Amino acid sequence: FQSTAWFQREMPLRFDTLVENVVDPSHVFFAHHGAPGIKRSQFINPVMTSPKGGVTSAQEGYWVTREAVDGPRPSPKSKYGLVPPNLMSYIYPHSESHFYCIPTKPGWSKIITCMIGKKDVPLPKPLQFMSAVIKRFPVVEHVLLRHSILDGDLYMLHAGERALMAEGNTMRSYYMPANADAAVVLWRRWLERHAGDIPTCTKADEALIPPLMSKEQVLDRWTQH
Repeated sequence: FQSTAWFQREMPLRFDTLVENVVDPSHVFFAHHGAPGIKRSQFINPVMTSPKGGVTSAQEGYWVTREAVDGPRPSPKSKYGLVPPNLMSYIYPHSESHFYCIPTKPGWSKIITCMIGKKDVPLPKPLQFMSAVIKRFPVVEHVLLRHSILDGDLYMLHAGERALMAEGNTMRSYYMPANADAAVVLWRRWLERHAGDIPTCTKADEALIPPLMSKEQVLDRWTQH
């Protein structure tokens, strides 16, 4: 059953940047510190296992397994990955989160997301309370959760992708040594091996990307939602 309403927002980010951010688990407790339920002190480095040899497929994308972790914010074993061409899914024992990432124009893309619960598996206690609040007051999810989480690192990504484009915007433009970077590496590998020319992300499109915007413009929820 569907646990949250569908949410969408169009943001000044390239499609490849948006997807990379969605599939990266390590940044959440740092970039989104202060959002409801997210604290830097809760971070535990996730242990990721990917297919042998980092296999990706044009039709099947890829899947990564995240091992269960204990600590102040325990997390069950889960998996997530890419269902081509633009669906990113997180599969937990108690629920699933799905993210459709859509290129809209050079330098812009849209995210459409919702969470789907499982009738026979109860949510963890912290999520039970949040789910009850959301069902009673749906606006809480949009204003306090979705928008605040996206705002957490949106300007950093908007500025950072321009620096990456100056370096060629490939896997070789930056160093990803951690095990937790497995999903990001597989995403970039899938792009290089299977994606071809993605609408709004070609070399020709780079010249059409708007210049660096102000923080106020980048975080303008009113015109993006």
